Amino acid sequence: MAQNLSNVWNKLYAEINNILLPDISNSTAPPAGFACMCFPGISVLKDDFDLTNTDNSTRVYALMNAIPKVNKIYIDSGLKVNGLFEQILMARFPSDNQAEVRKMAAEMEKAHAVLNAKDDKYGTKYDAYDFYSGKYRDAYTDYMSEKNRASDKIKIANAKAKMDSADNKWYTFGYKTEVNTALAIIKRYDAYTPTKVRNAAQAAFDLASEESYPVDFTPSTWATAPDGEGVSWSKIELTQNSTEVKIHNEIKKINSENNTNVLWSVYKNNVRDTTTEEKLNKSIKTDKLSFSFDVLKVVIGRKWFKSDLLTYPNTSIDYLEKGGLCPGSLNEANKGNYPCIPAAFAVARNMNIYSELSTEETTFLESVKKSTENYKIGFGIFSITKDYNSDTKLTDDEQKTFGKVTKISVDKGMQIIGFANTVQPQFPTVDSNKVKK
Repeated sequence: MAQNLSNVWNKLYAEINNILLPDISNSTAPPAGFACMCFPGISVLKDDFDLTNTDNSTRVYALMNAIPKVNKIYIDSGLKVNGLFEQILMARFPSDNQAEVRKMAAEMEKAHAVLNAKDDKYGTKYDAYDFYSGKYRDAYTDYMSEKNRASDKIKIANAKAKMDSADNKWYTFGYKTEVNTALAIIKRYDAYTPTKVRNAAQAAFDLASEESYPVDFTPSTWATAPDGEGVSWSKIELTQNSTEVKIHNEIKKINSENNTNVLWSVYKNNVRDTTTEEKLNKSIKTDKLSFSFDVLKVVIGRKWFKSDLLTYPNTSIDYLEKGGLCPGSLNEANKGNYPCIPAAFAVARNMNIYSELSTEETTFLESVKKSTENYKIGFGIFSITKDYNSDTKLTDDEQKTFGKVTKISVDKGMQIIGFANTVQPQFPTVDSNKVKK
């Protein structure tokens, strides 16, 4: 039974990972990010987690602190992203190369002229570029999702055709080549002016401090208008017979080291009830476990976090060794304080669990529903709220997919079930004891 339950969690983890980080699943290069599931999920309630407030950055930290079971190495790195950037700004950066700055100044001026050139439909060439590049990214994500799930060949071919069409439109109407060339020139110019870039980053960081380091979300209306324009949900149905989607080998290894076979987690009046948990987990009588839910990826943006500073060579921080702040890879995570920072999270709704519940499990859920105590019940990555519904009368389609089991609709609202954390470049790049003072 334990092995089969483990298989379900591995499949579920792979699904979430490929939704949050679709472009690294098949890569043979070191992974650029790491996704972790929440055990249990975090209910999104307006009174507790209204992430549209001006104080939303603090609320993001609160969300992360509310996750009781995750790989601490990876999630802790994102609790105080502003603290990380503050330390980055304290580093010693290489001096500006004045000769190169003067040489490229004229080229950069021409590059900016290209970006600001008029486009009759979108305003500027860069605005058109931004629009069509976004369409391509969406099509690319859909294509990789179909490919990673080993979907049928027709679906994969259709998704690829849409991606190729979006790329052609990007070239034709979005000035892809012209704008990419201009952006590359501007980036090269900035590379010769670390002092200028650092000072601009400091100014943006100081300004952001007045608003508690605000965080942006894409789509921005995910909490307030989850069915609004630009919010696109995906449907997940996962059974024992589901094909396991592909996942990067290194990430699979990390997940296997931190996998849990424990389904039930119980908190009573904010205190964990391990006795009840143990009783419930021992009472599980079946390995028939399936899920269905809708999921949405929400991207976290921090305009004040200027990642360009992390790309300079010959950087150092007093009393820190090379990679002492950001190790640069998941393999070296124990050697740095900030291997990753949270970049996105997965939100679920219409969550249903299909399983053969034991008498102990059924009795416990019924008692929680009637209780006046403050309970937080976790079943894997989902939180079961008091307004859950239990039903043994499934539709014909549900019985065909999930079997003759009990259906638990766990929550009428939304829950955050996982986070994506992106690997930061190695920083600093030089041991402080090797720097001439």
